[in-house]
Amino acid sequence: MGNQKKTGKQCLGIFVAFPIALICVIFALCSFAQKAESANEPDFRIGPDELISEYANNSLAADNKFKNKTVRLTGYVEDIGRNENIRQLYVQFDSGYTDARVVCFFDRSYENQLIKLSRTSRVTIQGVVVGMEIIYFNNMNMGLIQLINSQIIN
Repeated sequence: MGNQKKTGKQCLGIFVAFPIALICVIFALCSFAQKAESANEPDFRIGPDELISEYANNSLAADNKFKNKTVRLTGYVEDIGRNENIRQLYVQFDSGYTDARVVCFFDRSYENQLIKLSRTSRVTIQGVVVGMEIIYFNNMNMGLIQLINSQIIN
C-alpha cells in the first residue's frame, strides 16, 4: 500500500509538471520563431520611386538613412539580365524617373527564379542598399541606386 501512495503522488506530479513543461517548450519555440522572423524583416519598406526621390532630394541624407540597410521594394520590372563584368544577375525596377533607376543584384543561385519574371511583372525584392552611382548613359547622367544580396520575396 505504501507504494501505491507514492505512485499516486508521482502521477499527480507528472500531471502537474507535464503541462508546465509543455507551456515552457511552446513559449520557447514561439520566441525562437519570432526572432527568426524579425531577422528577415527589412529596415525599410519603400517603393522604387520613393527611394529614388530620397536620393534625388539629398543623396547624402539618403545614404545616411539607407546605405548598408535592408530595404524591401515592391514594383514593376523594367529589365532582367546578367552583368558578366561582376558575374551577377540583376533586376531593374521601372520608375517614373528618366534619369535614375533602382537595380537589384542577385547571385547566380537565383537564376531559376529570375527566369520566371518578365518585363512588367510585379515583384517584391529585398536587398541591402549600397548607395547611388552616377553613370553617363545615352548622353545624360543617370543615377543607379544599387542593392546587393537581393532576394525575391514573392
